[in-house]
Amino acid sequence: MQNLKTSLIALMLFLFSWTTTLGQEIDQNLIIGKWQFVKVTTGPTEIEYKYNGDPLLTFEQNGRWVTEDYNPNFRQKGTWKLENKNLVRDPDKTEKRDIPPYPRKIEKLTDNELVLSALSPEGVRTFTFYFIKKNN
Repeated sequence: MQNLKTSLIALMLFLFSWTTTLGQEIDQNLIIGKWQFVKVTTGPTEIEYKYNGDPLLTFEQNGRWVTEDYNPNFRQKGTWKLENKNLVRDPDKTEKRDIPPYPRKIEKLTDNELVLSALSPEGVRTFTFYFIKKNN
C-alpha cells in the first residue's frame, strides 16, 4: 500500500511539472535584440524554402521592431507584442502597403535561438522561420 501511495505521489508531481512546463510564460527579455535570419522551411518534410533576402530582425524593449534587409521589399517596421505563445508583429502603415498584424507561434526561444512558425495565407502549409541572435 505504501508503494502505491509513493507511486501516486510521484506521478502527480510528474504531471504537475509537465503541465507547468507546457504553460510556462515566454520570457519577453529573451526576444529583445537583433536576430539574424538563418532559413525558412515548409511542409512536413522540412524542405528548405528559397528566400530572396537576408534580414536582420530587431525587437526593441519599447515594443517596436524593425527589419533590415538588402532587399527593400522586406524592410519593415512596426510594433510587437506577445499573446500566449505567439509573437504578433503589426507593421506600420505606409503609402505603399497596409499589412494587418500577423502572429507567429514561438516554437523555440533561447538566449541565442528563435524558431517561429506560421500557416501560409491559404492555410495550406506551415512555414518555420529560424533565427540566431546576433551580437551587437
